[in-house]
Amino acid sequence: MPGANVVIVGKTIGTVTDFDGNFNLATSEMPPFKIEISSIGYTSSTEDITSANQTVTVVLNESQTFLDEVVISASRTPERIFESPVTVERIGISEIKNTTAADFYGGLENLKGVDVNTNSLTFKSVNTRGFASFANTRFMQLVDGMDNSTPALNFPIGNLVGLIEPDVLSVELLPGASSALYGANAFNGILFMRSKSPFDYEG
Repeated sequence: MPGANVVIVGKTIGTVTDFDGNFNLATSEMPPFKIEISSIGYTSSTEDITSANQTVTVVLNESQTFLDEVVISASRTPERIFESPVTVERIGISEIKNTTAADFYGGLENLKGVDVNTNSLTFKSVNTRGFASFANTRFMQLVDGMDNSTPALNFPIGNLVGLIEPDVLSVELLPGASSALYGANAFNGILFMRSKSPFDYEG
């Protein structure tokens, strides 16, 4: 197996197998010691070295590597993003940190089908599906599942009463007609903002 890592356990001394899977580990470390052979997608193996010029044959077994799945909640019930029947635009913590906008809310304009209207220094509003108005009464904004619209105006007032950037876990946007699952006020789209759990993140 080419490209496998071979290291002395507990040391920073090691080498890499060649194209044919062979390796030669030259070290001043005196036996006995252990070496660990590892490669992505395979289970690591540990071998005992008891003498100099010892020849070892190692067989690595394949293993399954499970990556973290992205779970979205824009379709009423939590589901994996690649199983969602509708288009869901999502930004997570890493995208929020790397945005070039002044804040994460302004960075939403980088999402597909989104226009962010800057109405004043602190008031920005999100628009989708071509309804470019600061008073988008058919756009819903939820913060941890709670409607963030102002009762008197009946439309979201940007992020004036929303989350601050250090508290944002993820932002999901459902711009299509499927957002109407949440009622008539979500006909133009719906924005989900999720905050970090105090049990998982420090304040």
